[in-house]
Amino acid sequence: MLSVAVIDGPYNPAVAERLLPRPPVQLGEAGCTPTSQNACRHGTFILTLLGAAADAEFPGLCPDCKFLHFPLFVDNDSLEAGAVDLADKARSAVRREDHQSESCTVG
Repeated sequence: MLSVAVIDGPYNPAVAERLLPRPPVQLGEAGCTPTSQNACRHGTFILTLLGAAADAEFPGLCPDCKFLHFPLFVDNDSLEAGAVDLADKARSAVRREDHQSESCTVG
């Protein structure tokens, strides 16, 4: 199974559970809040664009992938994220899945 690290905003579990065949592995603490609406919409959109089930109205690009979710961009609730933060999250994803033969990062 291909592992894909999604480094983006948080996602809405109520929407994702209807579209994704399995929940992403959550590797961060941020969730959707009233002040994270833009980041939440974007994170939810990206996860479902990539991972929506094959039988969904609009199937995802990789419905059989395992998704590792890192919420990095959380609107008013986050510090400004820079290239170092992004690189750290990518390294964490690789370390987490280093036993896998295939992995990629999308963010």
